[in-house]
Amino acid sequence: MRNIGLYRLTFGETISFELRAYSEILDELFDDINELSQEGFVSTAVGYGLAAYEKMNGPEKTGTPVELRRKMIGSLININVNDNNVEGIKKFFRSLNVECTVMESPSVSDIYIRPTTNYYSEEERKNIIKRAERFLPCHLSFTIDFRSASWKSYDDMRKTFGELDGLNLTWIDFEKYEGE
Repeated sequence: MRNIGLYRLTFGETISFELRAYSEILDELFDDINELSQEGFVSTAVGYGLAAYEKMNGPEKTGTPVELRRKMIGSLININVNDNNVEGIKKFFRSLNVECTVMESPSVSDIYIRPTTNYYSEEERKNIIKRAERFLPCHLSFTIDFRSASWKSYDDMRKTFGELDGLNLTWIDFEKYEGE
């Protein structure tokens, strides 16, 4: 509590002890209110405020820098009813820290999404697909192509078609295969 000047506080007077007791409790409450104010807004949150937004929409991203976490949450909470287009889809994927290209195939009601940055673990891929299933329109099919292989990378394996076929890999496993 701060002295407002209506009375004189002299150390040792009964009133000063009483006000100091109140002060200790009120100062703690003041600190708690400041922390709640900070954590309640994406632009200033640094801890449990960010975690709360993240947990509402997927896993918490504790290993990710605070500014990137804020940016991702900002992308998500700024999606609106007018974002049912390619730019809106890209905005959604930015909320997952996925930069991508999006191609539409209206004749077959399909969307092809190709991440252009980052390597994603199997768990991250599953989370991205799960979140996309919840976000993208249900009347459209979609493919998220996480492959990083190219014809050059296949050529660099120096294996014949017969050798690759002999590995008995599924298409999904083949897309992840990096050679031995």
